[in-house]
Parts: sequence; structure tokens; C-alpha cells
Amino acid sequence: MGARERFDVVVVGAGAVGTSAAYLLAKEGLSVCMIERKEIGRGSSGHGHGAINLLGKAFVPGPHFLLGVAGGKYYPEYVASVMEDSGIDPMFHEIPAIAYAINEEEEAILRKSFEYQRQYAPMEWATVQECREIEPRLTEDAIGGVVYRHGQVNGLLLSQAGGKALEAVGGKIIYDNVVGLLRSGSRVTGVQLEAGATDAGHVILAMGAWSSLADPWVGFPIPVRPGHGEVLHYRVPGEPVRAQINTARHGPVFPARDGTLLVGSIGGPPMLGKTVDSMTWDPRDTSEPVFDEAPTDAGRDLMIKLALRLMPSLAEGEIIEHRAGVRPLSFDQLPIIGPVPGQPGLYLSTGHGFKGLHLAPISARLILDYVTERSTPFKVDRAAFLPDRFLP
Repeated sequence: MGARERFDVVVVGAGAVGTSAAYLLAKEGLSVCMIERKEIGRGSSGHGHGAINLLGKAFVPGPHFLLGVAGGKYYPEYVASVMEDSGIDPMFHEIPAIAYAINEEEEAILRKSFEYQRQYAPMEWATVQECREIEPRLTEDAIGGVVYRHGQVNGLLLSQAGGKALEAVGGKIIYDNVVGLLRSGSRVTGVQLEAGATDAGHVILAMGAWSSLADPWVGFPIPVRPGHGEVLHYRVPGEPVRAQINTARHGPVFPARDGTLLVGSIGGPPMLGKTVDSMTWDPRDTSEPVFDEAPTDAGRDLMIKLALRLMPSLAEGEIIEHRAGVRPLSFDQLPIIGPVPGQPGLYLSTGHGFKGLHLAPISARLILDYVTERSTPFKVDRAAFLPDRFLP
């Protein structure tokens, strides 16, 4: 029997969070193996909106929001690097954006966010006429909005680029199911697979909405549960939509770089006034998590109804795809990033909620800094995201 493989780092999970961490660690010169049970980017990352934006209530004010600021600034650098090493274009782009207030409730939500967030990113309040000069297809029956910059990325391509780049800089990908952790005393020394075992100096669990599968391995409940989400992919005639359109209650209209429109949102941050307040769960809930990845007729009909109120000309378009899936919700809405106390060699990077594609590269940088035992160059309060906040 041959000797089993050993790596400096094993990353479990190949969504955007896992692939970006594995790639950056390998690019740093560490030997890295990423383990995925299915396909790269086919979980939460493959059906998200890919919105790289700050305005509204997608982030909790404080360290979470500032992590989003740092993540947005780091994004172009990460994308350039992963494109160069992979040869895959993740379709990242930045264009003008409008957070549009159709009614007084939306105006109140946006103005409150605007007053806090304008100190961290360029943005200005605009009249309906000024908003419609940027994108004329917006409804005239509105109050106004905030004009700013907004990024968008294809989450599946971003994940695939990370996997390809990982291999290009010397890393390895194994397709197998992790069933446990290897230990020497309290130290985690690798992972047990269905088809064998792999040794590692560091193990990073980046399992997203499926993190609770690791509860028996780590010895405590990882406070992450799946949250259902849906989005429509539209094609419309005429000129491309000129701006990323967001609202507090009517969902988004996000143009991808290839011209596809990502329209509507069931449960996600494009409902800017909703996410932080309602996307939570009771930590005392010990029931089995529900992985509801099926699109619904009710969700489709609601997204269409709200989107037509925002942009009536969408009635001339056609739905080309209706996607649904689950995202990893931590119960306090903050991601869980960093070493697990009392278990040297074990790290978590999960619970990013509906901002995983936004936060994946910056989370990878934080994990890199933890593994290499160096301070981070970003203005981020790393302690706010540590797993120890959930332990007695």
C-alpha cells in the first residue's frame, strides 16, 4: 500500500469561497489540495446574483459592512490574478448603479443607508429624472434614488476560474466525500475520505450551506443553515440595460456582462430592505436543515410582478432560466472566518449568507493570513468573524 498524500493545506468545498482560498494559498507557495464531492461552483455560487455592492441592508453596519468595503476594493485585483492563472474570464464588470425608491418605505430605507454608507463609497441622491437619464426604462412613478457604482460577477465562472488557477499554480483537486477529520490529540491533521485519507497541516472547511454536515467532526454545531433563494434570467430586446438597478422591496434588475438580466430575488440581498432584518433563524432550532433548491411558480410570479413595477418594459422580454438554490446563513448574519479554538490546524470559512460571491476573495485573504500567521493588510476587524463567538 502506497503512502497517503500530505499537503500543507486541505480545503473542503469548491464554491467561490473554497476555490478562492485554495488558489491564494497555493499561489503563496503552499501545497494545497481542494476536495469537492460534486462539481466546482454548483452549489450556492452557481445560482447567485453575483452582486458586488454595498448600498442598503445586505451588510450589518460595523465590521461586516467594512469587510464588504474591503472586499469590493480587493475584487478587481483578485479577478485579474485568477484570470491570468486560469485563462477563464469570470465576467466581472463594474457599471453605474441606481438604488431606486418607488415608494416612501423604500425611500426611508435607502436614505438611512445612504447617510451612513456615503462616507465609505462615492454615491449621491438623485431625482427620478436624473435616474432615468442613466436608464430610461425605469418607471416614472417613483420618488428618486441613489446613484453609485456596482460590480457583478458570474459565480459559476468565478469558482471554475479559482479551481483552474489552483491547478495552474501547483494545487490539486480531489473529487470525493469527506466523512471526518484526522487528529493527533487536539490537533487536526487531515481529512478522512470515503476512498481513503489525506494528511494536512491545516484544514479549511468551506462547505457553505452544507456546513452542518461537519458538526460531528468538529464537536459543536456550526451555526449555519440553508436559506432558499430564487432568481430569473431574462433576455430583453433593444439596447442593453445601462445600470445595475436595485430596490428595497421590488428586487433587482442586474445586467450581466453578456447582456443577460438577472431579475428579481426571493430571499436575497437585492431586496435591500429585507436581508439583515429577516434572514435569520433561532439557534435553539435543532431540526434537520431543509435544502430547498427547487424553483417555484409562486416565486416566479412574485418576481415578475415586482420587476414590472420597477421596469415595465420587461414585459417585452422572455425568461430564459429560473434558478433556485440555498445560501449559507449564520444565525447572527456575519460570516464565520478563522481558526477553531482548541483545535489547532482547523479553520472555518462559511456563513456568508447572500454575500458569498462579494466576500469570497477577501475571506480567502483572511484565511491566507491566518494560515501564514501574519497580519492582514486590510482595514478589517478579523475578530468579529471568528468561530469562538459561538462557543461557551
